[in-house]
Amino acid sequence: MLRIISGNRKGALIHEVDRAKTRPTTDKNKEMVFNTIGQYFSGGVALDLFAGSGSLGLEALSRGFQSCHFVDSSPEAALTIRKNLQKLRFPLGEIAFIHEEDVVRFLSKEHLLKYDLIMIDPPYASSEYGFIMDAIAANDLLSDSAQVVVETIRDKQLEASYGNLVLYRKKPSGHSSFYFYRYQPSHKD
Repeated sequence: MLRIISGNRKGALIHEVDRAKTRPTTDKNKEMVFNTIGQYFSGGVALDLFAGSGSLGLEALSRGFQSCHFVDSSPEAALTIRKNLQKLRFPLGEIAFIHEEDVVRFLSKEHLLKYDLIMIDPPYASSEYGFIMDAIAANDLLSDSAQVVVETIRDKQLEASYGNLVLYRKKPSGHSSFYFYRYQPSHKD
């Protein structure tokens, strides 16, 4: 069983998607991610791509994000996220939004929102990391202070930058590596 590590829902247990189909981010790694990007937040919009159980996005909501969008193409994942939102009393359609669709398709749409945090945890065998990062950088999805966190298999190498997304830290942990990017908008004089 997964749990919420900190914030206003600290200690709450949440449902998982079948582990044979997914690889959830461990509590230890979740804590490391939030120790790196910031412990608590006062607002902001998060985006949890390849959301699975929604664990990362739920953690962001518990730690003070105003809203979170969860994207996963799996009907089982969407149902699990819905159950977790209900259990944690995060209102669906008010502060939490589920998009049951392919991540690449979701990113290719026009977005009215600017995200402050994007968390990406695709299947380790995914070959779409570069495309996803390029799409995020190119499609005007990020607020001026946005961060992007990507979980990969440990030996996967990502670029030091994708457009205006610049790597500021890489942390290996167990079989995984975590890449932390900051959005550095180019301001015209």
